[in-house]
Amino acid sequence: HIQEKHGKVYDDEYEEEEHYQNYLENKELVERHNAMYEKGEVTFTMALNKFADLTHDEVPTGLVISSERRGLPFVSSRSSVPDSLDLEGKRFR
Repeated sequence: HIQEKHGKVYDDEYEEEEHYQNYLENKELVERHNAMYEKGEVTFTMALNKFADLTHDEVPTGLVISSERRGLPFVSSRSSVPDSLDLEGKRFR
């Protein structure tokens, strides 16, 4: 159970139940996704972690490393994409 594994403490039984339901929903999402991976429908697996009992809105911001911080080029879905890109002399971390 996520409480024991990650030392979760909730204010009351209602908050505990709400987070447990979030955990179950996220667990189901991960299981469905990984089944798709096994069928070759997606290229990566997912796993539960210490945030599995949180809603999407509750997950702390700042966990995702932006493409700018990684040094990777970012192309907005609203941008036009060039036919080619010269990466000679470019350094990526």
